[in-house]
Amino acid sequence: NVEGTNYFLGTRNDREFTTFSACAEKYLATNFIGHIEKIAIPYKLSMYQGNLDKTLYFAGTMDGYYLGSTEDAATAVDMYIEEVEGGVVFYFMNGEEKAYIDIYASGTYTNIGYETGNAAVFTFDEELNTYVTQVGEKYFFIGTRGDKSYKTFSACETKYIDSNFVAIFEAKEDAGDDVVPPTE
Repeated sequence: NVEGTNYFLGTRNDREFTTFSACAEKYLATNFIGHIEKIAIPYKLSMYQGNLDKTLYFAGTMDGYYLGSTEDAATAVDMYIEEVEGGVVFYFMNGEEKAYIDIYASGTYTNIGYETGNAAVFTFDEELNTYVTQVGEKYFFIGTRGDKSYKTFSACETKYIDSNFVAIFEAKEDAGDDVVPPTE
């Protein structure tokens, strides 16, 4: 807190800066946040799609083999992070059930989806500044291709991170330390 304004360490999500700076808390929804420090609060899974000049949010739907999006943060699902052995898993409430984000091999492809049973276990990659999960011998993050104008979230191989758009978790504006994730 500096002179009544709270700041966090981050960088702009709508530019290609390679530096960190002090960002005013009011810009939390538009700046890149790396490692999630608070587990028990709701987040929005978002991604700045530079080719569209839009911020997209996970809608809690599938769009083909990809996670569907909305441009309206208010209609996006609330995401939660749960600590598990070996890392964290990401989920949202689909009715009364937890729906876990899963990244999995399907033939020669690697797909993303959500399921009530299986979940991809993510770890934070300090070098890439994002969460990754391993499928076979390869590592993947949630994002979308940088050479297209896709409006979906997909499983992206980490070797392409510099040319893709990376999804991030934004703390909900009304989230606080006293918010508890839903239980089963």
